[in-house]
Amino acid sequence: MVYDIEKIYHTYVKDRQQINLEGTAKEAFELISDSIKKNSLAIVQGPPGTGKTTLYYSVIDNSLDDLDENEVIVYTAPSNRLVADMLKRICKLFPDKNTFLEQVRVYGSQFDYKNFERLRGPITKKVKLVITTDYQRIFFSREFKSQDYLSRFHMLIDEASRSPLHREFTPIAEELLRSGKQILGSLNVIGDPMQAISLTEFYRISRREYLLMEKILMKLMEHDYPDVYKEIINNKIDLMEAVYKHQPKSFYKFLDTTRRLPTPTEEIVSNAYYGGLLKSAVKGETITENIKKEHDKEILDRLKKEQEFEKFTSNIESVITTGRLGIYHHVRQKRAYNDPEHDLYDDIRAKIAAIYAIIASAVTKKHTTIISPYVDMSIQTKLAISSLINKYNLRWLNELIDVTTVHSMLGGEDYNIIAVLGKEHTAQSNEEPLYTIYFNEPELLNVQFSRHKGIFIIIGNLGRLRTTARKLDIDKIKIATEEVARLAGIEFRGTKKSDIDIIDRDSDLLFDIYTDNQ
Repeated sequence: MVYDIEKIYHTYVKDRQQINLEGTAKEAFELISDSIKKNSLAIVQGPPGTGKTTLYYSVIDNSLDDLDENEVIVYTAPSNRLVADMLKRICKLFPDKNTFLEQVRVYGSQFDYKNFERLRGPITKKVKLVITTDYQRIFFSREFKSQDYLSRFHMLIDEASRSPLHREFTPIAEELLRSGKQILGSLNVIGDPMQAISLTEFYRISRREYLLMEKILMKLMEHDYPDVYKEIINNKIDLMEAVYKHQPKSFYKFLDTTRRLPTPTEEIVSNAYYGGLLKSAVKGETITENIKKEHDKEILDRLKKEQEFEKFTSNIESVITTGRLGIYHHVRQKRAYNDPEHDLYDDIRAKIAAIYAIIASAVTKKHTTIISPYVDMSIQTKLAISSLINKYNLRWLNELIDVTTVHSMLGGEDYNIIAVLGKEHTAQSNEEPLYTIYFNEPELLNVQFSRHKGIFIIIGNLGRLRTTARKLDIDKIKIATEEVARLAGIEFRGTKKSDIDIIDRDSDLLFDIYTDNQ
C-alpha cells in the first residue's frame, strides 16, 4: 500500500477531535513529557487497545512548542502503517502548510511525496519533528553538521516490544557517529512484551538481554528490587510476572485500561498475560444491546433456511437474542491439521470459520476478520468463503470479510473476530517435543484473543491446548484456556486429557461442540 501524503494532509489537517487522557494514560503522558523536559527515560507498557499511539501524539502536541532550537523529537515505528497513522494525527498541529513542510520530516518506503517532497529532505535546524520507520537512515543538512552545533534528539519509540537494542537508533546513526551519545536527549519507549511475536530463535532465547524494552526493565528491576532480580536471572520467576508484582519505582508505567475489548472478555488476556491488571472501559452490555437493536433479522431468517448454515445461524441468533458476546465452538477431532500434504491447514475449522464469518458480517453489517496462525490456513479459508459467497449469491459480503494471520494482525482490530486455533499439540522426535507455534510463542494467543470490539468467536480445541500447556508448564496458555472455559460456562477436568463439564448454560460465551461424525 502507498500512502498519499498530500491527501492525508488535506484530509486530517481539519480534524478537531479532542483527546482526554485519564488514569494511567494521563500518568504515562506526564512521565514521558517530564522525560523530554529533563532528558531522562520513560518506559510504558501498553496492552491491546490501551491507546499507545494516541499517548505519543498527545506528548508531541504538548512538547513541540517547548523545544529549544537544537532539539528534535524523533518518533520511530516498525511499519509504514504506524508512521502513516501518526502522520494523520499530527497534521492538525500544522494548519499552515509551509510550516508543516519546514518543521516536519516523514521517512518511509511506502509514501507518495508529490507536492510534499520537502518532507523527505534532510534535517535542518528548523525541523522539530521526525516520524520514521526504524530502518530508515535520516540525512542531515550541512548546517546541521557544523562543528559548533550540537543537536539533541528525543526518541519516541513505538511498538518496541520486538525491537533489538540497536535498531531504534538506526535513524540517527549518522549523528551518533559524529557527536556520540551526548546527542541523546531522552529515551522514551512504548510497547508490550506480551505481544512480542515473530521473533527469531536468537531473540526468543535471549530476549531479556537483546530486546530493548526487556533489557531496560531488567535494569530497573536490578536497581529497585535486587532480590527479585536474582530470581529472574535464576529463572525462578518470569520477568513480566515480577514486574506486575513489583512495579519499578520510577521511569515505568503500565496502561491498565483497554478501550477495545468489551467486558468481560478482557479478563481472558488480563489474567493470562497481565497479572489481572488490565481492565476495560467498554461495557459488554452496551455492545450486545447495540447488536440486538441493529442486526438484520431478515438476512438472519434467510440464512437459517439454508441447511449448510442452519446450526451456525442458530448459534449467532442465540448470541444476539440472549445478549452474549460470542461463541466458543469446540472442535473434537481425532487429530487436527493431520493432512500430510497440508499440515498447516484444517478443512473442518476453515469451513466452520467461513460460515460464521458470512453469518456474522451479514447479520451485524459489521466487518469481520478471521485470524489463524498459519498462512496456508488463511489462504484456504479465503477460498472457502469465496465458494460459499458465490454459492448463495452473497457477493456484497466480499467487502465485509477479511482473513489474515496473527502476525499480520498485530496492532490491528476489527468489530467481529473469529480466532481459529492452530495446532494444540506437540510432535515427538527422538523422545523430545517439537514445539508447535503456540508453545514457541505463547504471546500469539494473546494477540489472537485481543483484536475484537464486538462478537468474538473461538474455533478449536482449548482442552487439548490446555493439556499440552500443563505438560510443558506454560502457565500463560493454560490460564487463557481456562478463562475462555469459564466465560463459556464449561470446566476442563483431567490432566492427561481434558474432558468437559457444562456448568452454566447462561454464560457470557455460547458453547457448542463439533465432532468428527457430524
